[in-house]
Amino acid sequence: MVFGWGKKKDAIVDDAIEPVATSSTEITLEEIPQILDDVKNLRGKTLIAEIRSFRNKIDSDRKNLLSIANELKNDNLKTDDIDIHLKILVNRGKSEVISTIQREFQTSFAEINSLNDVFEFEKKATKAIKKVGDVLGKHTRVIHIFARKYAKKLKVDLEVRSSYLKEVQELVSNYKANQEFLSIINQNIEKISTTREDITKQNKRRIELQNSFEQESVKFEELTKKYDEFISSSEYDEYISNKSKLDGLDAEEKKIRYRIDDYFVRISRPLNKYVHISSLDKPLKILNEKLLVSLYDNLTETSSSDIITILDSVQAAISSGSISVKDTEKSIEQIKNIKQTLPSMIKEKTDFYQNKSIYFENLKKFDIEGFNACKSGIKKAEDEISNIESKQSMLDKQIEENDALILNTFFTLETNLKSASSVSYKIITE
Repeated sequence: MVFGWGKKKDAIVDDAIEPVATSSTEITLEEIPQILDDVKNLRGKTLIAEIRSFRNKIDSDRKNLLSIANELKNDNLKTDDIDIHLKILVNRGKSEVISTIQREFQTSFAEINSLNDVFEFEKKATKAIKKVGDVLGKHTRVIHIFARKYAKKLKVDLEVRSSYLKEVQELVSNYKANQEFLSIINQNIEKISTTREDITKQNKRRIELQNSFEQESVKFEELTKKYDEFISSSEYDEYISNKSKLDGLDAEEKKIRYRIDDYFVRISRPLNKYVHISSLDKPLKILNEKLLVSLYDNLTETSSSDIITILDSVQAAISSGSISVKDTEKSIEQIKNIKQTLPSMIKEKTDFYQNKSIYFENLKKFDIEGFNACKSGIKKAEDEISNIESKQSMLDKQIEENDALILNTFFTLETNLKSASSVSYKIITE
């Protein structure tokens, strides 16, 4: 402000407040709410008493400020001989200063009996002093040049009043800061309560996981024992032996298939041509087409007579010239050869499958489904144990973090309690 309200006298204090002697005492978490209530009530009563004192001082000086304004109002400031335009400016400034002082300080401030009264007083006093300071700053030249003696009085009055207001604001600010500490303390108490509930739930979950771990471990041991019994049994050895022999039969079957199918490859050309001119019944035509793909897959004791019928028909077609071949005699000879060897081929295939079926029957002596279920169960139990161990590890870490959080929160509580109450407390954590 140009008017010069920046300088101030030393703040006036009624009585020096003796510092509160710090002490150390042990308390439980349950005792803290009562301590907070006591601190809140004490701080509130102290604030009300202190602000009431400043209210009385500011309200007392209010009459002095109004007296200065009334005196200024009745003073013409010797403006009769000055320029008319300047006179208008002086009177306008004088009028605005007087009306502002009267408007803001005409009525006395309300008595201070509660915290709401404190906050309302701070608000109104701040507004009133700011309004007067602003209007004096706005008309600073007019007041200093044409109302010098009033300027000095107003300056001194506003400086004292501003110093009182600053004390009021600091007291209110300190009170609010203290309340914030109390609020933080309550939040930390709630945090401890919530975290303890979390730890209780986590410990309960840890017991559940441990029970599940023990159950799965027993299951794993039982299945492992059963698996060992499976693989140490004579049935398992026989199963492995028969399985190995069956796997070896695959190569043997390929050789038999190749040898049998090779017979028909030699007559595939006339056999293929016969498909298009055949007068056989439909089932025989279908069999004819299948024989072109594989004799082995369609060769059985049941189908042998039909195969011979087809071969006879093809042979007759070659002989009659219905089917043209490069060497008639050779083709006929090959067909005759196939018909002669057909019984031995059927026997070879039949013997092979009978031998193969014996191995299959031997495989059934071993409980392969039970064995596979046992292996699957072991794998499932292993996965579940690993999953449980992972959950246990994560849960232990969470409990450890929550334990540390509680300890840190207790330390924060003690620090904030000391800041809020000026008393050193040691909270019993057990």
